[in-house]
Amino acid sequence: MKAICLPVLLLLFCSAIGQTKKPKNPQQPSQKEMQNMMKEMQQAMEGLSAEEKAQMEKIMKGVMTTSATTAAPMAVSFNDNKLLVGKRDLQRISRIPQKAFTDADFVSNALQLSTKLQAKMAPAQKAIVTKVLAQAKTADEINAAAITALLQGHSQTAMALALKAVQSSPKNPAYQGNLAATLSQSGYPDKAIPYLKKLAAEFPNNSTVLHNLGFAWLQLGETDTAQRLFGAAAIRNPNNPETKICQGVIHELQGDPQKALEAYKEAFELSPNGFTTDLMKNAGDENKWQTVDFEKLKSNITIHEYFSRKWIAVPKLADNVSSFNNDAAIQRGYEEMFEKLTATLDSLNEGSIQDFTQLADQDLKTFVGTMMAETQKGINVMSKAAAYIDMIMQIYIADWHSRFMQEHLELKMKIEEDRKQMTASKPGERCEAMDRKANAFMEHINPIIRKFHAEKIEELRVWLNAYCTWAPYVVGNPKNMVLNRCLNWTAMLARMYANAVADQVTIAPVCKYQAGDGSTFVPVPEIPSIHCKTPVKMPLGMKDIQLTAETINLNANQWGIAKASNTPMPNLTLSFGLNRGLIGEPGKFGRPFAKAGGGGLSFSGHNASDDELTPLTKIQDQLTPLDPMLLPEQKRERVQDMQAKKDAELSKKLLEQFTSKDCNTKPTYITKIGPVAFVEWDAKKGEWVEVPEPVSGENDPYILGVGFVEFVDNRSTGKQGEKTFDAVTGVSLIEIVDAPSANTSSRQMIQQQISNTLKSGLQAVISNGLGAASSVANTIRNLFD
Repeated sequence: MKAICLPVLLLLFCSAIGQTKKPKNPQQPSQKEMQNMMKEMQQAMEGLSAEEKAQMEKIMKGVMTTSATTAAPMAVSFNDNKLLVGKRDLQRISRIPQKAFTDADFVSNALQLSTKLQAKMAPAQKAIVTKVLAQAKTADEINAAAITALLQGHSQTAMALALKAVQSSPKNPAYQGNLAATLSQSGYPDKAIPYLKKLAAEFPNNSTVLHNLGFAWLQLGETDTAQRLFGAAAIRNPNNPETKICQGVIHELQGDPQKALEAYKEAFELSPNGFTTDLMKNAGDENKWQTVDFEKLKSNITIHEYFSRKWIAVPKLADNVSSFNNDAAIQRGYEEMFEKLTATLDSLNEGSIQDFTQLADQDLKTFVGTMMAETQKGINVMSKAAAYIDMIMQIYIADWHSRFMQEHLELKMKIEEDRKQMTASKPGERCEAMDRKANAFMEHINPIIRKFHAEKIEELRVWLNAYCTWAPYVVGNPKNMVLNRCLNWTAMLARMYANAVADQVTIAPVCKYQAGDGSTFVPVPEIPSIHCKTPVKMPLGMKDIQLTAETINLNANQWGIAKASNTPMPNLTLSFGLNRGLIGEPGKFGRPFAKAGGGGLSFSGHNASDDELTPLTKIQDQLTPLDPMLLPEQKRERVQDMQAKKDAELSKKLLEQFTSKDCNTKPTYITKIGPVAFVEWDAKKGEWVEVPEPVSGENDPYILGVGFVEFVDNRSTGKQGEKTFDAVTGVSLIEIVDAPSANTSSRQMIQQQISNTLKSGLQAVISNGLGAASSVANTIRNLFD
């Protein structure tokens, strides 16, 4: 009976987390949801005796009572997507200034808004602002605190800090954009529009500016203007989930729920979350997310690379009878290695379930109560997204395994069929001819075998990395059961590698005897630290917020800004970057981002490796113009595009370096830099090439206008100037700088500039998301009038 309890508990909580219908009280399951979960439990317990079923139901009723009071991420309840759009507000629209703002106007207006806000904001919000400003020393820190406050549900605090950040650094476009986005997200889109118009004039092709301007007009009920701007934003950047969502709602307003559903599905594929599934449900199909293919989803979600392509190297045999002894020795060596690896995995597996086994020896009430307590403890701000991702992965792997078994069987049959046809001997045939047939057969079949296994291993490897990344975030790792599952799938991956070696055909020569009884030593590969919980980062400034499988909310922030009571996390997307002169565009050129929505968070593109785990780097930006007047010269790649590409690359690398996979060490922050490598873009090669040091007094041939600087930490070698990765932190950073021409002294200035930028850490840029009007706490209608 106890053997089925854990699957039942996990089923219940995955079901609860994955529910798309929100109860009236966001902190408690509805009665219907509780009944549905009890029904699922009963179905899962088919085969138990009546007495055992009664006992389990009694325990589970107590469990559901306990779970109803558990603090968990909140979500806003709504059942009509069209109500997320504001009614046309002519009064507020008429008050929007027609004059285009300058930087001076921006600061002046921000000061006016700040004064009005200070006069009316709640005392508790003022207290948070005062506390933050006592700690914050730079505009970067104030901006990071403003975003933290917004995510934690303190809209007045967020506006006050965003206004302060702009006043502290008046020419920073990212702070200006975040101020405008914060005003819109807090219920004041009319105050945001003048700022966004100013930014749109300076950055006419920036998708985030276009999207946020469209969002502000949408909140004021100007759907035609909003639709045009969302269309422009989508063409410039098809990877912003908020733009897809807003386009979907407009389709609904226009009476086309099918187009809306497709837009919502695309948004979900970019970043799975409960808010988007709610949109699908309200549009008439609450299960459309289940049609998402993992092959497509993996291009967007964050995946930590526990198992690299180099974990086990599959040997390429000689495919020749003359090498039979050597090939057979290689196969036998790998067979012995896999036996040792399997024994190690079995040992780890036994160790992983010791706690569970000991607990299973306790009485049923203790067993279920303990497991449920650990499961509840694991529910966090990423649980809902993780539950959706997990369910999509389970659908995929079931189909994948079925296809693999069939295709592997077909491969075996092909091997034997081709063997019969290509190696059949004739009476009296000489052994040399028979050897030639064997060689031709091996040259024909082994490449097919290697290709088949390489593809299947890669599919399972990526899936396993994704599974071990996301599984702990569903309900934590109760009694190491998630670890146990990862180990079981690791054993499956090892068997795939073993098949890839064993299936390759080796044939002994007929003319010359070769025993083939040798064995080549093959070292057992190290098993990755899948038992370590890899934290996902919310990088707001240099001191980012760590989100682990035990972190329920964002309270672990450097400002001590606690979550506002009875206030959900707003729906929005944050893109991350380093260059303070850019307004980040989520997903564009592979830029990493986080989506907040439906009471949780999901992360996309937080991978630094260049292989299949990071396919976002392969996304090509389509520069087809929607409206030549709105988006001029889009067919030509501009300097800002080159800047954005390199900044996105660096942002991913920095995020990866801030993520610790070592159980015994904490993430390290970059405080020192190595030498600077100056480069220019080589159009013929399609890559950046290094520019040598200029002769003293001469201008650098670095005339492109934009380049990047690579910082190399040389502590692993101690050799100054040698490009390498640090053995501990793996530092190898790239940053973009403005440098129309650079001599030796300006190189030094650039190095100092980038050093200061790195110390400030990653900055987040807000893309507005729907749901603001129904989720903002303490909105004062005439606050700024």
